Amino acid sequence: MVRLTKQTVLKEDIIEQIADAVYNLQSKENTIVKALKKNLNEVESGINNMLNAIQMGIVTASTKQRLEELEQRKSEIESAILNEEIEHPILTKEQILFWISRFKDGNIENEKYKQMLIDTFVNSVYLYDDKMVITYNFKDGTRTITLDEVENSDLVQDASPVKNGLTMRFKRECEKKSVNLIPSMI
Repeated sequence: MVRLTKQTVLKEDIIEQIADAVYNLQSKENTIVKALKKNLNEVESGINNMLNAIQMGIVTASTKQRLEELEQRKSEIESAILNEEIEHPILTKEQILFWISRFKDGNIENEKYKQMLIDTFVNSVYLYDDKMVITYNFKDGTRTITLDEVENSDLVQDASPVKNGLTMRFKRECEKKSVNLIPSMI
């Protein structure tokens, strides 16, 4: 399944499609930052109102205390905005393409690479008596894999031994039917 996933997902047009989708998704404004900026505007408005009151000669102990509270709150909100922006940076499309493309040259014999490839691109795998459906974390229609492609992939070659002949039964079923791949939308 790793080899099949690598062949299906790591094509230039698919990589480009995934990068576009990720870039567009992240470019939508972060709702937390948006709410924090709204709060910041309200606090700044309060500070301006307090300064206007002071300019008009309304200076009391509570005026000074309220202004200090607003200044403290402004500082806290600005820090929260910076922290949120650091935790969720906006990547360029080139950075996203680079990150995805690093999977292209991976060694499918390496267990860590296999795990990263599956964790990143495979949403789910459904085994039926007559087919296997792999749902990927991107959208690109439906593709049918022929018996020859199954026999040349790691679906059968790299299958680990399983008790009660389950692996052999799966191989016989693959010989009877095709394997369907149905990618899903991000």
